[in-house]
Amino acid sequence: MRAHQTYFKISVYYYYKLKVNHTGEDPIVLPLEPIFVAFILKSAVVGNPLRVGEAIALCNAILMGSAKFKAKVIAWKTDRGIYDPAGWLLDYAWFRRF
Repeated sequence: MRAHQTYFKISVYYYYKLKVNHTGEDPIVLPLEPIFVAFILKSAVVGNPLRVGEAIALCNAILMGSAKFKAKVIAWKTDRGIYDPAGWLLDYAWFRRF
């Protein structure tokens, strides 16, 4: 089994046990992050690495497929006054910390 396949299986299996070691809030999309990583790594392995904008667009497309997480991100951004209905839910600032 290749390393990226092993990582994907381990990540998907253990996504319930993810922890973030910092003093701030836990990311809302933390359970989806192993899926984001798996898709980004898989595209690099097959010879088509994603640019940052493409990776963010992919993560947003995956997020849009999950009504539960989409609603949580919108509520979080609305509470902080940074929700832009015309923009991406996950943006460059999120990606830098991802």
